[in-house]
Amino acid sequence: MKLNLTTIFGWLKLYGTYHEDLCMSKRIALSLLAAAGVWLSVGTCSYATDMADDAKLSTPEPTTALEHNNRALELAKHGRWTEAIDEHEAAVAQDPNNKTFKANLSASLIRCADSLMGKKSYERAAELYKRALNVDADNLSAKSGLNEASKLASSAEKPL
Repeated sequence: MKLNLTTIFGWLKLYGTYHEDLCMSKRIALSLLAAAGVWLSVGTCSYATDMADDAKLSTPEPTTALEHNNRALELAKHGRWTEAIDEHEAAVAQDPNNKTFKANLSASLIRCADSLMGKKSYERAAELYKRALNVDADNLSAKSGLNEASKLASSAEKPL
């Protein structure tokens, strides 16, 4: 499969659709989003970040948990992971029992950590994987990411 901007944003759209109508398994949706996040994080598509900066979001001033969640999903679709995490955290703070909001927060933490892994920021990535596990202790992507980040961080610290 050839990766291009249209394919990546198509995958990101599918990820958002997963939470709306459960049209695909969570594992598939997160795998697709991980691939898109890694692809964007290595700088293959700087156009995407330029476009995201200019994008108008449909919820400029969210007040409810659902509005925060929806804004976070929009930000995530544009690869704006740090902002997405902040919005997901606001949604979870307002509705701490909502499993979908927690899954979305965990997914954004993982995508941001994946991006940091691509930039060789292993310690910071490990912190985000840990945060994802605090939100969703059974998240296999967070567990495997944490293991990999921890190994790479410890090997980077060892003197030659």
